[in-house]
Amino acid sequence: MGSLNIIYLLSILSIAYTQIVDKGPSAESIRRVQELRQILKKHETHLETPWASDDLYCSCTQDACDSDIVAIAGKNFSGICRVKHGGACGLTISRKGLSEIEFVHKECFDKDELQPPGRPFQCQTIKASKTYTYTEKECCYDDMCNDREITIPTKTIESSEGLHWYMLLLFFVAVFFSAVGLIVGVFWCRNEKSKTYFRGLVARFIHRAPRAEDDILISPKCKTQLDKFLDDLEVSSSTGSGAGAPMLAHRTIARQIQLGTCIGKGRFGEVFIGEWKGEKVAVKIFISRDEKSWSRETEVYQTNMLRHSNLLRWIASDNKDTGTLTQLWLVTEYLPLGSLYDYLEKNTLSTTIGVQMLRSIAHGLSYLHAEVPGVNNQCIKPAIAHRDLKTKNILIKNDMTCAIADLGLAVRYMNGEIDIPENSRGGTVRYLAPEFLDETMVTNRFNSYVNLDIYALALVFWEVARRMEYSLVAWGALPYEPPYFEFVPRDPTIEEMRQCVCVEGHRPTIPDDWKNSGAMIEITRIVQECWANNPNSRHTALNIRCSLDNLKASSKILSQSLNSQESVS
Repeated sequence: MGSLNIIYLLSILSIAYTQIVDKGPSAESIRRVQELRQILKKHETHLETPWASDDLYCSCTQDACDSDIVAIAGKNFSGICRVKHGGACGLTISRKGLSEIEFVHKECFDKDELQPPGRPFQCQTIKASKTYTYTEKECCYDDMCNDREITIPTKTIESSEGLHWYMLLLFFVAVFFSAVGLIVGVFWCRNEKSKTYFRGLVARFIHRAPRAEDDILISPKCKTQLDKFLDDLEVSSSTGSGAGAPMLAHRTIARQIQLGTCIGKGRFGEVFIGEWKGEKVAVKIFISRDEKSWSRETEVYQTNMLRHSNLLRWIASDNKDTGTLTQLWLVTEYLPLGSLYDYLEKNTLSTTIGVQMLRSIAHGLSYLHAEVPGVNNQCIKPAIAHRDLKTKNILIKNDMTCAIADLGLAVRYMNGEIDIPENSRGGTVRYLAPEFLDETMVTNRFNSYVNLDIYALALVFWEVARRMEYSLVAWGALPYEPPYFEFVPRDPTIEEMRQCVCVEGHRPTIPDDWKNSGAMIEITRIVQECWANNPNSRHTALNIRCSLDNLKASSKILSQSLNSQESVS
């Protein structure tokens, strides 16, 4: 395989070399930013994040990256995102070989997203030598600095004499490796002792037990940075497909993480706090019999462009031999506030914070469900359905927004085909939709899985809404209860849920007060329309997101803004 790599590289060098040329932001782009600054300053009271003169403006191509700006300044300013001072503009160029561009992606990064400080993962180029793909990443810090016209001039080697020597060298290399292969083959066939030796040698490599320190799967966004950040991570191989394939390295993250206390348990195993290079991370540890679940969740997290502020950030996957068993590690960012389920049990929410949480969940699910196409109709990010959406699988960030986690049961829709895990069971029984419970779901349509998520989302919204304090309720929020608590036991079976949801037609009780409060009226409408019995009549996540965005911007929610954040119930 090494000889093929050498021949490939020599053949490329013998023909041409390619250089990406960027022409920098245009004068028109700079003019648009200056005009946009004036507009946003004039309407700064309507901005979701405060306006400042040193805000950074970048070109962006991500879905809804410009929604706040377009809502205020109009469609003439589409394709522009805004971040606070300290953020960065990002530019990603994915190439195949040395010349062919597969896609160009532009975005904004908040300051807290640029981790680790000084050499953030998002700004490091990724090279996969076996697939000859190069994902060039760059961060810059001036207005519209990533708004560049990318061209690929190709300069051929003009000297016929130079070309002659390249081709001659290529010929001799090919002859040399062919001769070596022939000699080894003859030696193998004619010498029984050598044949036995080679068989034993091959068996040692093929059948040897894997060692924990040999293999590690590293996040596409982190791998090149980790090569440098971990001092001597030597890239040995790469697998997968598309830009941002996983990478194998000899030193493992598992050996470098110091595990702390256990912060959660589930059917998969346990979650621990870990410390890696001075930073806290969350380590989800599977036991070896759950290898398929670990592999599937890792595979989904490796999906290209699966980066969103309302999706939990994956860092790496690894395995570790403890001596008695093999542990399978999945390392993610650590969010100290924990799950939405635990938070709602102990805390109430102001209307402002409650709507903010609902919006962030809808934004994350909308991005998960969306297929982000590339140039020439090539898929960059496939559509993904979660299939196990619930408050225990949603985490709370420090800014009181939410991040969707646990993609082990997720279904992907790629190139017209549904990619479903081998364990095709449904999610948590309490959150299963009517069509799944009565077995009328059309399993060969991806939209059916999306509709399951929307039903579960309605139940999550109902749970959050019960803990919201709004002006018409003098005694505060309702106590936390799981969906259908009034109809089924704490740990219901599928048969009990089918009887409750499908036969008796129950849905979680909507308090009468919700129909008289501005914000709660809109939330009630969304919830009731999203848990409809007919899956095709439910809203899309994008529609829900837009409704909540409008609610946030409306006078209904502004008039009910409270000074307090949240109080302990």
